Amino acid sequence: DAQVAVLESAKSSPRRAQCITRGPDYVKPADACEYNDGALSWATFGDSHNVELTYALADELKGQHAKVKHFSFSGCVPTYGRAAEGSFEDCSHWTEEAVAYIAANPDIRHGVVTYRIHAHLFGGHEGLYPAFPNNVDAALREARWKSYVGVSRYLAGKGKNVILVLQAPELPKSLENLLFQSSDQRGEVAGMKRAWWDERSKYVMSRLNELPAQVQVVDAANIFCDRVRCLAANHGIGYYFDDDHLSVAGARLVAGEIMKRSGTAFAARAHTVAMHK
Repeated sequence: DAQVAVLESAKSSPRRAQCITRGPDYVKPADACEYNDGALSWATFGDSHNVELTYALADELKGQHAKVKHFSFSGCVPTYGRAAEGSFEDCSHWTEEAVAYIAANPDIRHGVVTYRIHAHLFGGHEGLYPAFPNNVDAALREARWKSYVGVSRYLAGKGKNVILVLQAPELPKSLENLLFQSSDQRGEVAGMKRAWWDERSKYVMSRLNELPAQVQVVDAANIFCDRVRCLAANHGIGYYFDDDHLSVAGARLVAGEIMKRSGTAFAARAHTVAMHK
């Protein structure tokens, strides 16, 4: 029963199918999903790892009547500012259009960027763990990295408050299997070893200094990990719905950090205090 309860808490976004696009007939930026009533002030951009994060962030912003526009392309590697690469042609066209839309819209003041960046730079860990994947050519890796940095640099240069969310730690196996192995399903359920994740993240962490100073970085590992391990679940809540995508519950923890970094949470609290004076 405890295992089932945790798995039932580990849900994907109820708008995942509706709000993620793919292929040559991708949804045009103007028609991308929007969340909440009120004035448009936020945009989120990235691959499928952006879906649950957007849903959770929009929920956090609902009380402030802040509308969020959601841009996610399934399996899309960073391609901004360069020619498409083979099967990523559609992803490339969508990227240029979506980034241009965000940049040109004066109502959008906050931009969140997130990718499964380690997989795009080195390959997925599925079927290889505990070995480290390394199936992306070095030149292609460099091109993808420059595109990854380029999106944040361009949007920040257009006056957007850009928050780059680093990929959440992957799991060594499915949440279901991790729960079966755990002695306390309603307590801390261990996921990836922190040392493995730090090694996986070394390339990205060593190059974050290439980002503009005004771009704020949220490292999801600081939310889910201590010095020894990263958690897949805790307090009876599953943080992932597969071996790399955060559940809505997991994404809420990251969304809370975004709110702090954006100043929005502080502004909301200040407004509440003023209302009671």
